[in-house]
Amino acid sequence: MSGDARRKGMYWICRGAFLVYVVILVYLLFFCDRYGRTVQFETIKYNLIPFQEIKRYIMNWEYFTLEQFVANIAGNICLFVPFGALLFVWKGKPVTFLEVTLSAFFLSLVIELIQLVTRVGVCDVDDMIMNTVGGMLGFFVYLIVRTITRRRRRKKGRVQNH
Repeated sequence: MSGDARRKGMYWICRGAFLVYVVILVYLLFFCDRYGRTVQFETIKYNLIPFQEIKRYIMNWEYFTLEQFVANIAGNICLFVPFGALLFVWKGKPVTFLEVTLSAFFLSLVIELIQLVTRVGVCDVDDMIMNTVGGMLGFFVYLIVRTITRRRRRKKGRVQNH
């Protein structure tokens, strides 16, 4: 298999992974029973004060189960790592840190606004902060993988030329 064919194959695998990621994201954020996504609140629930919920979870950690803590704090970050790592697939070209950061922020904003309007979940500025951080971390995963891949290609090219 040639290098171009292998690269195209990896590109399509990444496209598939991105599609699976989007389906899982939509399910977890809007349809998952486990996280109360099928329940519509009577009133609109929101938090517009940055770091309020994060602080509440950290200051009162003993009142939360480990699952609640992980789902809210780590989960919101981890949920967007694949987005930052795989955004280049959607764009069809390499991405910059700023593109990933802004894209993660705006996607998170759209999600939170949908939650606000549909009253499924809670519209929370802290979720947007953590989602954006997750996208930024994903960008660094993307950079690491890209760097390793380029080094392997260069090394392979040097070995074949000798």
